[in-house]
Amino acid sequence: MNTDHAEDQKKLFHLFLAWKESCEHEMHGAEALLAASLSNVLPFLWRETENNMSAAGGYDAWMELTADEYEKHELKAYKWVCITLSVDKLGKLRPEECQYAALFIWGGCCMHKEMNSVKGGNAQMMVFWAKNNLPGPKMLFNKDNRAVARLGGDATQERASEVSTAGGVKLTSLAGAVFANKDLKKGQQDTLQVALQDGIGYMVQFPSMSGTHYGSHAEAVAELLVRLDFYKQFLDVVRDLKEKRNLTNIEQNIYDGLHDIPTLTELAVLVLYAQAITHPYMCAVQGPTTSKMNLLDLSSLHDKVMTHCRNIISNLDLLLSTLASYLKGSLDRLIWHHSDAFYAV
Repeated sequence: MNTDHAEDQKKLFHLFLAWKESCEHEMHGAEALLAASLSNVLPFLWRETENNMSAAGGYDAWMELTADEYEKHELKAYKWVCITLSVDKLGKLRPEECQYAALFIWGGCCMHKEMNSVKGGNAQMMVFWAKNNLPGPKMLFNKDNRAVARLGGDATQERASEVSTAGGVKLTSLAGAVFANKDLKKGQQDTLQVALQDGIGYMVQFPSMSGTHYGSHAEAVAELLVRLDFYKQFLDVVRDLKEKRNLTNIEQNIYDGLHDIPTLTELAVLVLYAQAITHPYMCAVQGPTTSKMNLLDLSSLHDKVMTHCRNIISNLDLLLSTLASYLKGSLDRLIWHHSDAFYAV
């Protein structure tokens, strides 16, 4: 069975698993029923016949059942007898036969696998700072919590920090809301395009963060780091163009994040992971040569992914050295998907 990793699909898998187990019992029980002597089967049949009559309301009620109702009761009794007999038959199977009888494979969506790896890695990256007693990324408060953090007491400020978030992924989400808002009446996307045309000679569509899109955070991080100085200066322009010469709260958060070393460090980690793992992995599972590939064919690829992750963990120079190359740093040993982003890091 092949689905995505959504909870309803996991539940569906368990429903199919229970149905499959029931079918296995019924089939093995049917074989045992055909092979059993009549004297061994009669007690089961007689007991279930009595149960059917009792459930129907007695012998008289049983005799008044329609043909369809009668058949339904008989079928239920037959399945029960088969399942009962299957327990003994399954218990006598060899271990490899038992394993085959119980076999039911569920495979998740490879895109979800990659997305979950990024989500899990980002969650660990966010708690890394406190675990190692290091100053983490600057808090990016919403408008209300910023006022509380500025004016409240110590306890109030601590509470405002607890309910607020920080870090690279938070920054990319905010940047998407300002630089590529799906509502054309909001954000700075038009101003951004004019500034890009003037500053670098062409327009660049900032990655959309308003919907679920695989790899969107990695793409946004790459864009921010490649043109980091431009986006810092752009926010200065946005501020200066306003009558009161100030940024909105969300714009201020982006500005703060782009000038914060721990936040930029998280952006760098996200870029390196995307270049080393995400992009080559997605090409391997969703590329132009995968139309006839079965999920079961990907075992060696996933072993390769885990091995490559371990290699990077044990030798960070594969990505951090000035001599780092895609020949050893990239999962597929092909040129970086965003070479400019890798070298920007």
